[in-house]
Amino acid sequence: MNLGRESRLRNVLAEVQTEYDLILLDCPPALGQLTVNALVASRKVLVVFEAEQFALDGLHMLRDTVRGVQSSYNPELRWAGVLVNRWRGTTTNQDVLDELGKNFTEAEIWPYRVPQWTGIGDAVAAATALDQWSGARFRNLAEQYTLWAQDLAGAVR
Repeated sequence: MNLGRESRLRNVLAEVQTEYDLILLDCPPALGQLTVNALVASRKVLVVFEAEQFALDGLHMLRDTVRGVQSSYNPELRWAGVLVNRWRGTTTNQDVLDELGKNFTEAEIWPYRVPQWTGIGDAVAAATALDQWSGARFRNLAEQYTLWAQDLAGAVR
């Protein structure tokens, strides 16, 4: 039997949470036990969202999971927001984002759009910070990321 498995992560984090300003739990895009444990242990949910139809369907399933966790384990759990990632600016991206805004009212849709640029992946693969990567475009993006991160950190606290 695995009694209390939903609360194990919360219990472990409770022992160390005073040592940190912020603890982020990064979960895979799945609704398994790891995600449930993270939701039970969390105060807020921040979703990184790709503006595609399958992601929209998954976000609606996540909403149901969050509601279940709120009713059974963690009534204080709240939404911090939705951050749009891998933005290409296509008509499909915009249509999905419009539908998200109409049908997902639980969380604020952050105004930031993290672009899908090949160079970002290249910088990550080279273990190089964007502000050290080639081109002013990446340095400007790094500056934007810093501002966005400050806003997001405020929202999840």
